[in-house]
Amino acid sequence: MLMSRFRWAFCQLDALQKCLTPHATRKSLSGLPKTLDETYDRIPCSIDQEYFRREHTDQKPNPLEGSCIV
Repeated sequence: MLMSRFRWAFCQLDALQKCLTPHATRKSLSGLPKTLDETYDRIPCSIDQEYFRREHTDQKPNPLEGSCIV
């Protein structure tokens, strides 16, 4: 339980350090998740969409994709 509190605090501080203005900090503070689970649920949403697209278009095709290994 204690470790999850430290992890939750780390994730909150990580989100706040990206704020460049006091207004952005206040806005971020008002929308921070209340639990570690909520924080983890938001992580995929915080990934830059351009990075996500680039990762999925630059990958080489997987020769095993669509096949079943028994």
